[in-house]
Amino acid sequence: MTEADKRTTLEVRAYRLGQQFRSYSHDPFIEWNHPMAKDLSKSFRMGAGQIQSQSSAA
Repeated sequence: MTEADKRTTLEVRAYRLGQQFRSYSHDPFIEWNHPMAKDLSKSFRMGAGQIQSQSSAA
């Protein structure tokens, strides 16, 4: 598994967590001290319906 595959897998998991916990208002990744925290936070919020992806907003 390449690094890109690992990143994509983590982002998809964060998105699915967002879908599963839509009523959970706190983003669990926002204060995470990790290089991917920003990307995971964005994926979580997209899954929760709090933000839209760039492609669907256009």
